[in-house]
Amino acid sequence: MKDLHPSPRFNNLLVLGLSFILTGFIIFLDNLFKTGWLVFIILPLVGLVAVVTSVKKLPAGYALAGSLTIGLGWLLFIALSDLVTVPIESRVGYGLAGFGLSWLVFFFIGMKVYQQRLYWILIPSGTIAVD
Repeated sequence: MKDLHPSPRFNNLLVLGLSFILTGFIIFLDNLFKTGWLVFIILPLVGLVAVVTSVKKLPAGYALAGSLTIGLGWLLFIALSDLVTVPIESRVGYGLAGFGLSWLVFFFIGMKVYQQRLYWILIPSGTIAVD
């Protein structure tokens, strides 16, 4: 069973460095191809980096931060992107549903990786997703 609070000897700069590299690469691709929407996937990808590195080496807090960053990125992508052509009410609903699901992702990460059932996560997940 993985410890929820491992020793601080792990290199936290790995997440920061990978996030900066990924951000620069996405901005470069957006400027190269002039898409206008590619910048909106930066937050979900940075969150994915945090989740993957937390599963491998870092404390559970990175998995929580990563899953919420993925949800926030989804919310911003749906709300601000020109690719989505639904009314603003639907955009907000889809965005909040995605953000609520990001809490649920952390619940499943806690069950599978850390072998702990963190039931408190179901409260914000259900509240946000149902709104």
